Amino acid sequence: MAVLGVPAAAQAIKVSQRDAAVTIERYLMGRVVPKIGARGSVHLWTNTGYSNRRAVYPVVARKTLKDGSQWLKVRVVRRPRDVDTWVPAWATRQIWIDWHIVVDLSSRKARIYRNGKLYHHYRVVVGAPGTPTPSGHFYVVDHMKLYNNWAHGVWALATSAYSAKLKHFDGGDGVVALHGRGYLTAPVGTAASHGCVRFNDRNIAWMAKHIPNGTRFDIQR
Repeated sequence: MAVLGVPAAAQAIKVSQRDAAVTIERYLMGRVVPKIGARGSVHLWTNTGYSNRRAVYPVVARKTLKDGSQWLKVRVVRRPRDVDTWVPAWATRQIWIDWHIVVDLSSRKARIYRNGKLYHHYRVVVGAPGTPTPSGHFYVVDHMKLYNNWAHGVWALATSAYSAKLKHFDGGDGVVALHGRGYLTAPVGTAASHGCVRFNDRNIAWMAKHIPNGTRFDIQR
C-alpha cells in the first residue's frame, strides 16, 4: 500500500514513529510523585473495564531516581479528564504502538498514521454545535461492537475522552467513541453527532482490526 505524504494541516500535532505504552499484571495505585508511599492519585486495572482485554496505558514521561529505581508517568482514563500518574517500571510490561489517530474538527477529517507517516485519511461526522467533540490528547481504551436501535453490530473504539455536555447518553456514561454510522443518516463531513466521531462503517471496521488499545488519539480544532 502506498503511504501518503503528511498534509500541512496536520502539522499542529507532533506525530512520532511509535509510542511507548505499558500493561500491568496486577492492580496498581498510581502516585502523584515517583515515590513509594506517595499519595495515590488514580487506580490502574489489568483490564479495560469494557471487556477482559488487557488495559494499555500510554507512557508520557520517565524518571530514574538517585537509588536507581525507574518510574513511568502513564495516562489513565478518568472522567472528566485523563490523569497522568506515576508507577514503578518494575510493575509494568512495556509495549510499542506504531499507530496514531488525529481528528481535525475544522476539516472534519480523521488521519491515521503508522510509524509517523500518513496511512489513511477519512471524512467523519463530528459533534454538533450544542454537543461538541472535545479537543485534547486522549487514547484508545478498547474495541467493541454496538447493538442498539441505530447500530446493529457496527464497530466502536471507546476512548479516554468524555463529552463536556452529556453525562449520560444512549445507556453509556458520556464516553466519546469512534464508531460507525450504522443507520444514522448524517453524512460524513458534517457536524451532527452528540460528541462522538462517526466513520463510514467499513472504515471503522478496518480500524477495529488494526488499531490496538493504547493508541494515541488527538483531537484538534
